[in-house]
Amino acid sequence: MDKIKIGIVDDEKLFIKGMQMIINGEADLTVTYQAENGSRFLDDIAAGKADVDIVLLDLSMPIMDGVDVLLKTASMNLPFKIIVLTSTTMTASSSNFWMKVLPASWPKTKIPPPS
Repeated sequence: MDKIKIGIVDDEKLFIKGMQMIINGEADLTVTYQAENGSRFLDDIAAGKADVDIVLLDLSMPIMDGVDVLLKTASMNLPFKIIVLTSTTMTASSSNFWMKVLPASWPKTKIPPPS
């Protein structure tokens, strides 16, 4: 069985190293891609350099953050799934943002209601 290929898009090197250790410690997972910001990630997608099945995407990064990445990739037919994994605090305004940009099929009950 082929391993599931994971990409990590995050500006924190320590986080990337820790996630690599955890992911690569699993028999069926491997980290095959890394980018330090959303702009690099989008460039690599366009160049065919992001050979992944799943991407772990941080929201708070320099140059281009994860929110902009999600907005730019929303209309693309990507061959992989994106999982948002961030330490950014959810506020009422960010909750409203997610309610507007997520597809209608997304279970919005998982998003905290605006305060």
